[in-house]
Amino acid sequence: MRRGKPVYDAQRHERWHMTTARWIKLGACVLGTLLMQHWLQNWAAALVLTATLWGIFLAPELIGLFGDMGRWLRWARWHEREGLHYEFKGVHIRVQEEHRERWLCLGDLGRALGEPPNELVLRRLNEDGVREYERQLYVQDELLLKYLAERSSDRAISLRTWVQRTVFHPARQRR
Repeated sequence: MRRGKPVYDAQRHERWHMTTARWIKLGACVLGTLLMQHWLQNWAAALVLTATLWGIFLAPELIGLFGDMGRWLRWARWHEREGLHYEFKGVHIRVQEEHRERWLCLGDLGRALGEPPNELVLRRLNEDGVREYERQLYVQDELLLKYLAERSSDRAISLRTWVQRTVFHPARQRR
């Protein structure tokens, strides 16, 4: 079976160059240390004199490795909460996502508004728009926007704008 013309893969090519460069740097450091040891007949002196060579060649690789480890640890800690951590003027607001709908915790919204949203008014607007998760009441983002549109306080207006920009529209863009 005849194979077609090979396709150029830029990422694979870049990885090959990076790996080759690392091996060349490591080889140069080892060879320099061995030559220095052979010339001086002393391992300690050879290591001390070639430490600069090791530092110049391998320090950027180690810095990159530690930076990657930091990013990986941050990802491992936060990947399950990605897209669900929200904060409005210093108040953490818990958000649950279900079937591409976002639900905001009423208790957290009460702290953000300075007064708890009226559950009866919310249920009157839409009975299915209020649910319980983890023993807390949550309100659907669309229902919350309707509720906040009826409020005239400055805090309610700024919370409504924040919900529209931060919670509501990004969820709708992913649909």
